[in-house]
Amino acid sequence: MAIAAPIPDCQLLLALPAALEQDALDALLAEPGLVIELNLLAAEAPGLFAPLTSTMEKVRGRARRTLLVLLTRDEHVPALLAALERALGGADVSWWRLPLSGAGNLRGSRH
Repeated sequence: MAIAAPIPDCQLLLALPAALEQDALDALLAEPGLVIELNLLAAEAPGLFAPLTSTMEKVRGRARRTLLVLLTRDEHVPALLAALERALGGADVSWWRLPLSGAGNLRGSRH
């Protein structure tokens, strides 16, 4: 008998410096069973909202960022944020926690 995957009820969105992408992934994936789905997006943030560290960023006025989009259970968010805080310390990471009313895959899987 197959074990049913947990049904996500929360989207956790994280915006972090692109250079920290792998460290954040490692921290999140080290928490077994807490992340139901994970996607990464390349992004940029204006210097008003994110520190500009490289010469290229200073010239362009935008910082390279990564957005991590996680589907999880709402009760798992504190543990995920704690794992990120341990791994990334005082890094410039912003997060948003959103209720999720549904999720699925066009192949037929629905939560």
